[in-house]
Amino acid sequence: MDRRVRWGILGDAAINKSFIPGAQAASNATLVAIASRRPGNAANVATKWGIPRAYDNYADLLYDTEIDAVYIPLPNHLHEEWTVRAANAGKHVLCEKPLALTLDEVRSIQDAAARNNVRVLEAFMYRYTPRWSRAEEMTWDGTIGDPRVVRIGFAFYHDITGYNIRFDPVAGGGIIWDMGCYAVNMARMLLRAEPISVFCAAHSHRGTPVETSIELVLRFPEDRAAVGHCSFDYTNPYSEVEVVGTQGWMSLPGTGFRG
Repeated sequence: MDRRVRWGILGDAAINKSFIPGAQAASNATLVAIASRRPGNAANVATKWGIPRAYDNYADLLYDTEIDAVYIPLPNHLHEEWTVRAANAGKHVLCEKPLALTLDEVRSIQDAAARNNVRVLEAFMYRYTPRWSRAEEMTWDGTIGDPRVVRIGFAFYHDITGYNIRFDPVAGGGIIWDMGCYAVNMARMLLRAEPISVFCAAHSHRGTPVETSIELVLRFPEDRAAVGHCSFDYTNPYSEVEVVGTQGWMSLPGTGFRG
């Protein structure tokens, strides 16, 4: 591109602490504005980070003609609504995972993007790191032989005392949407195929209204498979992605996210 993409952020989320420095340091981006529904909050965040503009509602940011794209780190149940509204305003969208909670929502986003000629991308950040690109290459270049099994494990303990949006079913809470989506996406990318069958066992710790742990098995064509576990109920010091082949295996410790 011959110019910087001008970005706006819909919402003051914790993940912004990672997104904002990255956007401000990128050579092909300019962070223009942030919006929050809490009166005065966007202005405080803008002052803290040196963001030029602040809006007290999301719609006003979308009306800003000097913004090309928006980052959406809103709660899961709001992703479809604001992605569609951003697309209808002619903005490209980078939306946090999961992109949507139902197939109908995905189709709604797809239609809005096509209708308005904009791009919508789900924020699986690891896909663009050199480490992940190398892992994809090594899966298929013969280094480990014929890839047979992808093993994925992610677990981070979260205290269920008090309100936590990850445990709110109305907001799209639960480990499947929070971390399970990573496991499925990683397996599909590494094995370069769509699963032909899915088995998942879900558990809810101490009566929480959403699933807090899962174990899953995905079967792929040519007798390949992915197995994994994701949880809020325990800390897993061995969080990693592995690919097992007929002549060896490859491991990406530390969740496999980092470059």
